Amino acid sequence: MNESKQQTVNNKLFDNKSSNPIRKRIASNPIVKEAVDIVAYINKFSAQKNPTKSYTGYAPMFGKTVDYNELIQSFNSKLAGKTSVFDLYSAMHEIFTEVLNSNFTAFGTYQENSKCLNLKLYTPKGSTYISKIFLSDKKNPVVECFESGMPVVKDNNKFLNMPYAANSAALILPLNTTNKRRGVLIIGKDNLDMGMMAFMANYCAMFIENIELLEQTSKYENTDNLTGLSNHRGFQEILTAELKRAKENETKLSIVMLDINNLSKINRELGHAKGDEVIKLVSEKIKQNIKNTDSAGRYGGDEIAIILPETDTV
Repeated sequence: MNESKQQTVNNKLFDNKSSNPIRKRIASNPIVKEAVDIVAYINKFSAQKNPTKSYTGYAPMFGKTVDYNELIQSFNSKLAGKTSVFDLYSAMHEIFTEVLNSNFTAFGTYQENSKCLNLKLYTPKGSTYISKIFLSDKKNPVVECFESGMPVVKDNNKFLNMPYAANSAALILPLNTTNKRRGVLIIGKDNLDMGMMAFMANYCAMFIENIELLEQTSKYENTDNLTGLSNHRGFQEILTAELKRAKENETKLSIVMLDINNLSKINRELGHAKGDEVIKLVSEKIKQNIKNTDSAGRYGGDEIAIILPETDTV
């Protein structure tokens, strides 16, 4: 099918006034409609290749406009296989620096306990800086963006309180998921396309949420439901890592093994609920009396093991 015929088909398919049944199904299905809108949005970017149009700040040193296909491809390739938030931040900074020629990239991660945003800023030269912005600072545009969930544009970055960061315009975007705000993304550049940048920020937020869910799943897989200690599998993984570390650093490592006397008798005479209560009590006492660097696990039914790094028998 040649290009003109394809365009005619597309027009008939997506014309709002068309009676095409496919169009009606798209209009009635918000998920499908959103997918079509995103594709159309990206296609619109791809069509903007006229060299007479200037998107100031994207790549002024070369005097060219942004190739949005290149931006999406770079976005996709650099995030492929990433499994940590740190990798995400590094990849996003590379994209904004290489494709958009941004002056800096900053990520603010929300910490619920301290009610603040932990900010990490990356420069094109590879330097990183960190700071905190508390939600009590209502006049700060970062807090405004986080609490409102709406983008904020500033003509300078003085609100970051980082005197060593080169001054430039900044776009602050919320990191939104379906039911939670994860933080903010700040791009040191002006005249950025708000729609595309919001799309990328929301993708970052979903990536962060998926990483957290993966970590929680892994934690549950390696945790004993009754005691909250590591289960046998989790204990073995920790032990393997600690043995390797002790060998590499030539440090001491001790392991304590214990069991609960007469647990089977308690289960038989008083019931398994009472036996579980005894196991939980012993486990709590162990957790309260080991160091933060120590690890305890439920090795078997009535057996508990403790790993003591940098500890000998003396």
